[in-house]
Amino acid sequence: MTFQATVYRILIASPNDVMAERKIIQEIISSWNATYFSKMKALLLPVLWETHIVQEMGGRPKVALNLQIAKDCDILIGTFWTRIGTDIGFAESRTIEEIKEFQKAGKPVMIYFSSVPVVPSSVDLKQYEKLMRFMDDCLNQGLVERYDSIIDFREKLSRQISSKMVKIHKIQEGETSKDSNETPKKEFKDLIIQKFCDLIEGYISNWTREKNSKPTSFDDGKQVLKDLTREILSLKAPLIKIFNKEIIKNIDEIISKLEKLQKHRLYLDPKSFRDFWKLGDEIFTSLDSIAGKVRKDIHRHTYPKD
Repeated sequence: MTFQATVYRILIASPNDVMAERKIIQEIISSWNATYFSKMKALLLPVLWETHIVQEMGGRPKVALNLQIAKDCDILIGTFWTRIGTDIGFAESRTIEEIKEFQKAGKPVMIYFSSVPVVPSSVDLKQYEKLMRFMDDCLNQGLVERYDSIIDFREKLSRQISSKMVKIHKIQEGETSKDSNETPKKEFKDLIIQKFCDLIEGYISNWTREKNSKPTSFDDGKQVLKDLTREILSLKAPLIKIFNKEIIKNIDEIISKLEKLQKHRLYLDPKSFRDFWKLGDEIFTSLDSIAGKVRKDIHRHTYPKD
């Protein structure tokens, strides 16, 4: 039996140092299609620059064609590790230019940064410096998701692409509010709240892993606290617009505790070691409590600010 379906073109944008992630993205898209194609009457079509440039070249300049491919797509998934991508003359990289085109058009962008360790001698420092500037910009916009392994990447992308596609498809089908002014506001709130909750969930996992590792590395534990502090601060501005004063006050108190714990002095006595992990556990318990409350709010389609 035949039926009509909505096709969403997903641009996979990333440099050549994350080839494993590019393969996983295609596998997840294929899995999503197998699960939801008949239920939602929607199909995800992966678009890779290196394959479509050959199919559609037709004598057109590569740069112009590349940007046209980006304009023709509906969703962008970007992954980064140590490189920012190929210089195309008028922009730092083709990948960055594609992402900017999506942002200008108001299209969904999903960006992932790898925290997987790398051999220092293999890193192009110029590329890495540019990448760090780009990552800071993305953090300020609340666009970034971090992952520390291929398994972690697969789990996070699988969960988030399913959530995002449900929202996008509902909008396309007219199932959300007909108020065109309220819909973007709600989508922004949903995005930031989901981002905050996923951030806390990921760092709880990172903290627990470091605490239970053998041998335990306190430097790695402090690095988890440092990274978490930076990422919460990057979300602070949009969170203030969404959450009520009490939650923002709690978050400010937690940031203060995070910064203090990063300066925790470790002595030879076991107590200072135990105190470090105990204080960290208390911080993450508080964060988990906040995440649990706001996650309930988003499921009920209400917000702590309201």
